[in-house]
Amino acid sequence: MIKKRNRSVSEEVKSSTPQQHNPYGHPSVVQLHRSYQFGAGEIPVRSDEFAVTAIHFGSAQNDSGRMETVMSLGDQSTGYNYSRSQGGARGQSLLSQTWKSGLHHLPARSFVSSLTSAYSIIDRRRGDESSLTAEVEEEEGEQASRGSEGGDGDREVLPLVAESGEVRQWSVYDNACRTTSVWVSGWNVTNLVQGVGVLAVPYACFQAGWMCLPIVILIAAIACYTGHMVGECLYDNPRLMITGYRELHRTRVRSTMSCIAAHAIPRGGQHFTGALVLLDMFGAAILYLLLLGRSSAEIFEPLLHAEWPLSYWIVVGGCLQVPVVLCPGIHIIAWFSMIAMISLHSCILIGIIYCAQEVGQNSLQGMYLPPPNIENLPVAISIIVFSYAAHAALPGIEGSMKQPDYFPKMLNVAFSLASALKLTFGLLCAIVIGSRIKDSVAECMGNRPVLSFVMNSFVMISVFFSSPLFFHILGEQVDSAVAPYVRRGFLSNRTFLSIYTCWFMSTRCAILALALLIAVLVPFFATIIGFLGAISGCLLLFILPCSFHLILFWYSLCCSAKICRFCIIIFGIAFGILGLIASSYQVSKP
Repeated sequence: MIKKRNRSVSEEVKSSTPQQHNPYGHPSVVQLHRSYQFGAGEIPVRSDEFAVTAIHFGSAQNDSGRMETVMSLGDQSTGYNYSRSQGGARGQSLLSQTWKSGLHHLPARSFVSSLTSAYSIIDRRRGDESSLTAEVEEEEGEQASRGSEGGDGDREVLPLVAESGEVRQWSVYDNACRTTSVWVSGWNVTNLVQGVGVLAVPYACFQAGWMCLPIVILIAAIACYTGHMVGECLYDNPRLMITGYRELHRTRVRSTMSCIAAHAIPRGGQHFTGALVLLDMFGAAILYLLLLGRSSAEIFEPLLHAEWPLSYWIVVGGCLQVPVVLCPGIHIIAWFSMIAMISLHSCILIGIIYCAQEVGQNSLQGMYLPPPNIENLPVAISIIVFSYAAHAALPGIEGSMKQPDYFPKMLNVAFSLASALKLTFGLLCAIVIGSRIKDSVAECMGNRPVLSFVMNSFVMISVFFSSPLFFHILGEQVDSAVAPYVRRGFLSNRTFLSIYTCWFMSTRCAILALALLIAVLVPFFATIIGFLGAISGCLLLFILPCSFHLILFWYSLCCSAKICRFCIIIFGIAFGILGLIASSYQVSKP
């Protein structure tokens, strides 16, 4: 047995066993394409058909920053699954061990690791076949050095390739490194749900009126339900349809939304879902630039006594983001994300403090929740949908959990807390601010200059340090798209004075310039969120999870479950079309 570094190239697996002797009907020559463009799909495998396999994505806890691929021959009679065992019994860990693990693996690093795993971002390593022996020796030396330093020495690493005679098999499904505790995973999901879209929730609640209460609760319940479907689609069998021995030996055969789409819709599903996820990421980057420009105007216009147009401030904010966007280190971006998370939660706290001071001064006089505005109701629903759209990263978070059995319960708690916070923050701001409400709640505190300054400062900090992660993922996807067309070693040459440095800077700046152009041309925060919620939000939240679950597990679902999924699909299509029409109408209004 040998082990070698994973390559993003096509590899053929040849078996000398004749096809007629294969009891499972698989051909003797299997082509495995490992390109990972938009999340390459894997071949579905059952644990009793192939050897035990598992791919460990290069997570934030792995200091080497690359993906380790492991494989060993398994007992076909028992169907032992390495992705469900991970080094021994899977019992509930002690509280002290949970806290120790949480302190060792920072939530921000786990959050970035989950996102990069969800969007199929890997460290591309290329080389010639003639250098395989040198790479094996180098890898073994690095493993030994890391083991002596106490980094990954206690983690069981199985060899990649198992050879027996002329039979050789490779890993056929992806699996992230399971090192994250349940509470850290819940924190990551909560932060994904409480994204920058939460600043527009008060505006959506004001436009929806009293209907915002059932709408927020209903969308949260459906989002949690479809999140369970995404988790089930990662495995070969649905969780709720099997019990006992089979439940303990389910095999994780998919790793991303694009992988699920590749299995459910072989023709075009993978590329469509990957493009949709990237559209959602790019839209979030535009929102960050727009918020950065608005917050800069709110802070610096009174100080500089300059009344510049909003487009000027957006351009200035975009230029200031160039240094952090060009940051190549994922560990530095992890700390940026931690700062952004703290700043965003500080914004929510300041908004609640502002409302409490207003209530204490005015005693709720003249404060009320207006009736629903039918004209803007579809946009309000799209904003709420966008604020819950975190399903693209759920496969990566599930793959990083030490105890994936707790994934459904973790989703229930995370979405319940998120919906409670959205209702508290949205309803309180909508009632207190009233007709003065704007699409971003940070611009509604002009009567209290100190709180307004602090609020916009935290918004600037949150936006400024959140953008590098999104531009990093977008840039890595561009690199993955051009990887098959460039020479080997081009994307792995990370020296400062190299052609790759020029490529890295030009592509990241081009993505930033494109996002900046759209933010200047369409400087409407709520309208952009409405577009994203109507297109990517409804698809990723309602339509795609239910469609994939129906296609993959059609014969395992009862009639009522199928009807429920069809109803969710119809609900998503209807509100997606209405939200798209309403958002387009708002843009066209003078």
